[in-house]
Amino acid sequence: MFEIMTNKDDAEKQERRLWLQERQKGIGGSDIGTLIGLNKYQTNVDLYFSKVNPVQDDNGNKFTRTGKQLEDFVAKWFAQKTNLMVRKAEKENYTDFDVPYFKASVDRLINEDTILEIKTTSINTDEPLPYWIAQLQWYLGILNRPQGVIAWVTIPHNFDYDFLNSKNWTEQELGILKCSLKLEWRVIERDDYYIRELREYAAKFWNNHVIPRVPPEPINAYDAMKLYPVADSKKTREISDSFLNTINRIQNVKEVIKKYTAEKEDLETALKIYIQDNEALTKNNKVVCTYKNQTNNRVDTDKLKADGIYNQYLKASNSRTLLIKI
Repeated sequence: MFEIMTNKDDAEKQERRLWLQERQKGIGGSDIGTLIGLNKYQTNVDLYFSKVNPVQDDNGNKFTRTGKQLEDFVAKWFAQKTNLMVRKAEKENYTDFDVPYFKASVDRLINEDTILEIKTTSINTDEPLPYWIAQLQWYLGILNRPQGVIAWVTIPHNFDYDFLNSKNWTEQELGILKCSLKLEWRVIERDDYYIRELREYAAKFWNNHVIPRVPPEPINAYDAMKLYPVADSKKTREISDSFLNTINRIQNVKEVIKKYTAEKEDLETALKIYIQDNEALTKNNKVVCTYKNQTNNRVDTDKLKADGIYNQYLKASNSRTLLIKI
């Protein structure tokens, strides 16, 4: 049994690796939301490195694995609710007729003219999220379809993703989930103007950054750290007047924060003294403040050092620290 499971896991890893390698060959639907700034979990710098760096072994996170686990279940549930003919696409990956680096990997097709995009989310929404719509419009352009449907299942916030991903579930077992999940869908008509805009963004990114290996401009500190992870001790840069003003502004903000932090601590101290040994303060039987006991568990680093095993559990990480000297 163990050997069978190991072979299955290896096959799934290999399948995902091949899928990731295929994604590197162009811009896909899951990339397009990032390019137009709709993906809060990924920036254009992240996307750039995913295209130019060697593919790493990646099993996805628990949310993407759950989405994969539930895809067929949601497709069948949607078909049952709508009485529509839902089927898998003829190809796993489609390539645009005119632009070979425009790619599409659709979830399902409905009849001959409609694309079905399937999502699982913990966000309680009554309408499709903007980056879902962008992804579907991208697919409509590549497959030249007049319309699509986005079907999504809303997952409760306390959902046990790890448990769901721990085994292969039968359709009967998954059917029990319908009691705790909410299925919704919307028909989305093809928008040629939007599709043209998406294709322009994708072409610029591919030709200005991926092909010449020129990363896009960073938009946050995380991007900057990815682009410039190591400081060269032999290099300095003369600061411009505008960024000298930025430093002065930072110093002013730090002073304001320091002032209000001290005031906050004084006010909190006064409140703690006022509470005495009560657990809460109330007004008209409504709790307005609590001061409860809590226990924190911390690693005893002194004991680990004394036992001689502290260094075994150290993990080095690279970072850069910003210090202002004026």
